[in-house]
Amino acid sequence: MNWTIALSDLPDFLRVTSEGTVTRERFVALWSDVISHDCWRPGMAVLMDNRGLERIGTGGLGLTSAAAEFFRANHDTIGAAAVAVVSGHRDHFMHARQFHYAIRNRKLTPNIQIFFEEQEAVEWLRRFSHNGHVS
Repeated sequence: MNWTIALSDLPDFLRVTSEGTVTRERFVALWSDVISHDCWRPGMAVLMDNRGLERIGTGGLGLTSAAAEFFRANHDTIGAAAVAVVSGHRDHFMHARQFHYAIRNRKLTPNIQIFFEEQEAVEWLRRFSHNGHVS
């Protein structure tokens, strides 16, 4: 899996574009890059454009657990981030929901939503940026 991180035109908004095959190790490396980015601060809004990712397949449960543990271990650095995930595969929705439930079960504060259209994701993040929370 490869990725790029860029600032968007919205305030407090990072855009992460990824492609290839996601693994636990690459997920952790990606998010390590995100939270160590020069402009990162806890609670930022992030647009994750995952339309270039391959289908996750049967390894999703291990990936979900590792992802949730990374978010738990970095809770103070991630904070109440709003993460809008744009995906081109319907099966990614299931994995994103599992991740969402996993972080909620750990009583973590990020808000994760999955979208199939980028414009919907951007509007959701725009509401977050203007209101300071997701509505």
